[in-house]
Amino acid sequence: MNDVRFAQSFKKLVEVNGNVQPRETVVIVTDYSMTDIARQLAVAARATGAQVTVCMMEQRKIDGQEPPKPVAAAMKEADVIFSPVRFSITHTIAMKEALKNGGRAILMTAHNEEVLLSPALLNTDFAAQVP
Repeated sequence: MNDVRFAQSFKKLVEVNGNVQPRETVVIVTDYSMTDIARQLAVAARATGAQVTVCMMEQRKIDGQEPPKPVAAAMKEADVIFSPVRFSITHTIAMKEALKNGGRAILMTAHNEEVLLSPALLNTDFAAQVP
């Protein structure tokens, strides 16, 4: 997936959707099936001047299974969390705690090339969607 076609997608995810700012702490939670996406997210996030940590964990067995404790701890301290994972961690206690602590999350369960190149991501003016 190391392809220039995706550069605009990752830039938009980081700079627009995640609103990542210089010196913010970004945590990317991923599993072994999504490492390409995590790596490119990390590159895009670093380009903003953010401090980026990638937390690699074994693929969860089902949606909603908690991440390991060290990953949950990193999530709780993050300003922005990206979660390119095969099975969702959206409704976990770890994610709820991270959000309660002020983190912002971009939930990327099962993202793939089709999603990353979708006009819904690339052409939507997200700022215009805010009332």
